[in-house]
Amino acid sequence: SPAIAAIGAAALAHAGASIEDVDLVDLYACFPSAVEIAADALGLPLDDPDRPLTVTGGLTFAGGPGNNYGSHAVATMVPLLRARPAALGLSTSLGWYATKHALGLYSATPPERPFAHLRPVVDRPPRRPVLASYAGPAVVEAATVPYDRSGEPEAVVASLLTPAGERVLVRSEDPALVTAMLDDVLLGAEVEVAVGGGTGTGSGEERLVVTAPGRPGPTPAPLPAAPRPPVRTERRGAVLVVTLDRPEVRNAVDARTAEALEQAVDDAEADPGVRAIVLTGAGGTFCAGMDLRAAARGELPVTAGRGPLGLTGRPPTTPLVVAVEGAALAGGCELVLAADLVVAAQDATFGLPEARRGLVAAAGGMVRARERLPRNVAMELVLLGEPVDAPRLHALGLVNRLVAPGEALEEAVALAARIAGNAPLSVALGKRVVDESPGWAPAETFERQGELASAVLLSDDAREGVEAFAERRDPVWRGR
Repeated sequence: SPAIAAIGAAALAHAGASIEDVDLVDLYACFPSAVEIAADALGLPLDDPDRPLTVTGGLTFAGGPGNNYGSHAVATMVPLLRARPAALGLSTSLGWYATKHALGLYSATPPERPFAHLRPVVDRPPRRPVLASYAGPAVVEAATVPYDRSGEPEAVVASLLTPAGERVLVRSEDPALVTAMLDDVLLGAEVEVAVGGGTGTGSGEERLVVTAPGRPGPTPAPLPAAPRPPVRTERRGAVLVVTLDRPEVRNAVDARTAEALEQAVDDAEADPGVRAIVLTGAGGTFCAGMDLRAAARGELPVTAGRGPLGLTGRPPTTPLVVAVEGAALAGGCELVLAADLVVAAQDATFGLPEARRGLVAAAGGMVRARERLPRNVAMELVLLGEPVDAPRLHALGLVNRLVAPGEALEEAVALAARIAGNAPLSVALGKRVVDESPGWAPAETFERQGELASAVLLSDDAREGVEAFAERRDPVWRGR
């Protein structure tokens, strides 16, 4: 569980402790697996007689979603900690799902650092695409056996990994497979998924043939790695660099890429340590727009939260800088138009060629082109569909910095770092006013600006900025 590992590391680091310093433990329990998952993520042994995994005694017998087990654990731990003032206690809870967790550290001795409600961002492991159907070789990653009402095993439901790292579920009523699973020889087995002649997933199309058994026979086959993620992230101080990483298709955005981009932006917005985002593309191209082949298969790059391309319907409130190398066309250009600052290589090109394909730049391209460029230039982009070079758009004000080829990313990161060095409240308000004020009525502009600005002008950061200037030192921003 990356979630439990993240909250455990954050809480222990804040308290200046390690898991070895914890004396009393109560892990949330609803099933044995919940306890085992939490112990594994936190680095707790399952069978330590000096540090059992519950002080309440519940574990699999008292736990369960909705029954307030977490409060019982804390209530039990409090008198134990009062009796041992130097001891440290740890208790966990979850919110219905094993991926949504809370953790608290408790002691009768006050901590060196005061309480803080921590919200660590969870590192996302590479995602595995899920296939609706599959035929070919695979490895059994996990499996389970459901039983019928008479208590007899009726089938095997197996989670398989393909050589490409994709995941597919297959259900089989083959008695030999059921027996193999009950004998624990199906896990890690190499299998062949064949079409036809079996009960399959319920559609009657797939059947499993074991080609090499797994545990406890020969060494289980290695599990195929997850496919390379279409979006990579990298922290550089207070800047998050987000890279579209599909160079084989010029970073065209399919549904999976849009979802990954939305998640990266959501994670950045949830992390108070991220003050600016840089978006770029791998392989010398920024983005060629929507993946038309994927779209033809019905895989449209539109997400529930941020809309087209996973970003343009609701751009981040965190300042966004784009670093453009090569082409930024169609949806790629629309991503650029949704940014706050643009850094481009001198040989970069931009364009909205949708009219040439019978499409329209409906991911914000038509609207934002008119907002950010003179009318006739916006019309040229939309009506002709021909590329425009970076030097021209720099002269027109769309591109903030023009750099030599290969230098766009470093310049964008440098700009983002300068944004991140400014007062966060001031930056947030400045971006909001610049974005929203064109829709304000002229008579109310200064009144609305004043209402929004008062909270910043009266903030701790405003006082800190003035004092730091007077004392000739760098300010220490607290965002309040």
